[in-house]
Amino acid sequence: MNAIQRKKISTAEDANFPKLWRICKTAFPLPERRVLEQQLEIFEKRSYNLDAWIQKKQVIGFMGWWDFEQFRYVEHYAINPEYRARGYGSSFLQEWLSESRKKVILEIEPVRDEKTQRRLNFYKKLAFVENDYKHLQPPFHKGGKAVLYEILSYPEKIQPEIYNSFVAKQKFEVMPQIE
Repeated sequence: MNAIQRKKISTAEDANFPKLWRICKTAFPLPERRVLEQQLEIFEKRSYNLDAWIQKKQVIGFMGWWDFEQFRYVEHYAINPEYRARGYGSSFLQEWLSESRKKVILEIEPVRDEKTQRRLNFYKKLAFVENDYKHLQPPFHKGGKAVLYEILSYPEKIQPEIYNSFVAKQKFEVMPQIE
């Protein structure tokens, strides 16, 4: 059996990046992700990480995440549609969480249908908890609108000072500075 390896992707020249980028564009509509030029720019940021899980030259899934002093923020996490519902998503995320000594924050859409309920249940099974913050993520694009999200955290709820730090980091460091 060919083992699945996690690989840090640090440049668009990496042979796996085009495959990963296709998954990202499929999994996240434009208001919820960067355009390619913005993605290339964040490779330069020290706190940004892009990991891909690869088997036999196939990208099974990826995670774009930020490592800050008090917490880690998962910006994007997706499994290649060809490999969904096989346990990869849970397995990869559990492994990644086990390596973290920091709280982990991620955003999900508010539950409004079966798909969004399944997404919430997925994260809750992995011990993420819901927080009481209704969060507006700043837009990725000029003319875009802020997106309403629920905040999940691991392994416990985050305190207001951590949430406020997250909001500031997201606004001034994570999101593209658009005019």
